Amino acid sequence: MNILVVEDDQQVSTMLKRYLSRQGHQVEHAVNGQAGWDLFSSTPESFDAILSDIKMPVMDGLAFCNLVRKNDFDVPIVIMTAYAELEYTIKALQLGALDFIQKPFEFETLEIALAKIESLALPKQELAEILPYHTARMNFAIPSRTRYIYMLVTHFQKHFKDICDHHKMNVKKIGLSLIEALTNAVIHGNLEVDSSVKEESWQRFNEMVKEREALPEYSDRPVLFSYDVTAEKFEFVIEDQGNGFDLSKLPEADDLFSMALSGRGIFLIRSFMDEVTWNESGNTIRMVKYLEEPDEPDI
Repeated sequence: MNILVVEDDQQVSTMLKRYLSRQGHQVEHAVNGQAGWDLFSSTPESFDAILSDIKMPVMDGLAFCNLVRKNDFDVPIVIMTAYAELEYTIKALQLGALDFIQKPFEFETLEIALAKIESLALPKQELAEILPYHTARMNFAIPSRTRYIYMLVTHFQKHFKDICDHHKMNVKKIGLSLIEALTNAVIHGNLEVDSSVKEESWQRFNEMVKEREALPEYSDRPVLFSYDVTAEKFEFVIEDQGNGFDLSKLPEADDLFSMALSGRGIFLIRSFMDEVTWNESGNTIRMVKYLEEPDEPDI
């Protein structure tokens, strides 16, 4: 692993660097939290773990941990602490440190802490091995407010990016399809803001959306969103409580030029998904994306 040691005691840092290097790790050293942050933030992808003291000049370990987590970096941090600093250790764990070892420590204790970190970093070949046994099902019933759309899509992308990467799929294209389908359900379905309004005036369209989001008779209607993930496919079902639409008026799948401004979302969904169907009334959409086996690596 590539390890950043943040320690102001030169003797301790030298001892750690020699030991970790003998174990096959690459080690960088910083003399305090500020120097550690400057080094880490310049190339955060370069580090697999951080070992940090708590009490240091300029910036202590607590402030350093807080800075790393506040900037949404999830690198594992192990705190090195004296017994008398237990209160600070608890605070460091609350700020996002993964583990701690007490000074003076035996190297076996350090080895155990690093072994736990390595076990959490699942190698890609092991990820590929476990994916065929993966299933996930989730159901949501969200109020008809547009801000929930992006929360749902962020949730999906965060939890299934590894699967998409493994299958050489763009998780953002799936996310965009979900945004389009959920937007149709919220705005055109439950809020009943017709797409023809935005063809006349975007300003009026946005005003109507905000007005109806403030009216419970519209915004309290739930949009039902579910996904079913298996080793073979992603399947999404989105249902609104609106009146639906006439399916016979849908343009052909490849006829972009016949689509008005309001048909753009359907075109994108059809472009990114393998199967797209609606129920008879048009207020429920089902979208499927099949997971193809990735190419075998060249030997």
